[in-house]
Amino acid sequence: MNAAELAGLADVAKTGSYNDLTDTPDLTLYVTENQVEQSVSTAINAYEIPDGSITADKIQDGAITSEKINAGTGNGGEMMMLMSNGDGTSSWVSVELN
Repeated sequence: MNAAELAGLADVAKTGSYNDLTDTPDLTLYVTENQVEQSVSTAINAYEIPDGSITADKIQDGAITSEKINAGTGNGGEMMMLMSNGDGTSSWVSVELN
């Protein structure tokens, strides 16, 4: 939609005269808000974060929790720590303090 078309629609809206809308743009050519939301959601879900792009200075204090590091491992228990299994997974292990 160009500026002239927008100006024409604004004039019609301001005057309240809705009898002659023959020169209005064909709005069937435009997408709906729902279609935009779906497209954005699909793009976000498909986005992969490149390796090395997240650095400590970009992470807010307290933003990373064990649940976010490896979803599905649970919260662990008292005197447990999250340990890497070396294969991309992690598990909770008991810790003994001397």
